[in-house]
Amino acid sequence: MMRATPLGDLAPVKDRFTLVGKAALVTGAAGGIGRTCAAALADLGADVAIADLPERFGDAESVAAQIADRYGVRAVPLGADVGSPKEVDAMFESAVEALGGLDVVHSNAGIITPNDNADMAVAEWDRIVRVNLTGMFLVNRCAAGVIRESGGGAIVNTASMSASIVNRALPGTRHAVAYTATKAAVKHLTKAMAVEFAPVGIRVNSVSPGVVLSGIHDPIVEQMGISYDQFAAAAGSAPFSIPLGRFGMLDEIGGVVAFLATDLASYITGVDILVDGGTTVW
Repeated sequence: MMRATPLGDLAPVKDRFTLVGKAALVTGAAGGIGRTCAAALADLGADVAIADLPERFGDAESVAAQIADRYGVRAVPLGADVGSPKEVDAMFESAVEALGGLDVVHSNAGIITPNDNADMAVAEWDRIVRVNLTGMFLVNRCAAGVIRESGGGAIVNTASMSASIVNRALPGTRHAVAYTATKAAVKHLTKAMAVEFAPVGIRVNSVSPGVVLSGIHDPIVEQMGISYDQFAAAAGSAPFSIPLGRFGMLDEIGGVVAFLATDLASYITGVDILVDGGTTVW
């Protein structure tokens, strides 16, 4: 007969909130959310591969150097376009060669453009789908193949609150139809991948940031013709109307990703965690 674990036999929470001895790969890691999440994983002891587009390899090198210096872990820069099957395969081969395997993959790479609306060119639609959705599929597929060799681990995808709602359009802009559609697909892809890979000990979850001051909104702010300070000051009012009255900070995303990567989340899979200041409750 099964019995509840006695209080004295419970494993300490702090002992499970660690990634010491683990290796991780983060895509889109030269950008705001990516580099912050890579740093969070390193802060818990993981060696990390910092992956971004080949043309951003210099930025990836800089992030890797800073992480290695600050946290005392191995950090290696990689260049790859996540929408290319060949480049994704090569990225994982390089990460495994450099780090000896992978236990955690944070599939974070994604794009947004000011021209994303119902009248957008099909070529622009295809570009967003290729990076945000096809890239997520390719990274997840390769990640599972590598992580199962390590005996199991975690995949964390970056979705968005736009996977759950259609954002209210900002003044001077229109609704981001391709971004919204791809992020909704990422959320559901995560659930399907979670079921697919559960038998081999791989947990797959997603994190859905709200408006986070990460730099990704810079083109939209520029299109609106306002300063970033003016943009940030609008958090509590329409069209944002964020209940907490402010936008998110990068480390508030990194902490959630780090949690999902650790053994503290060992019974969590197929879940999307909203980090949006309450925006989606309306």
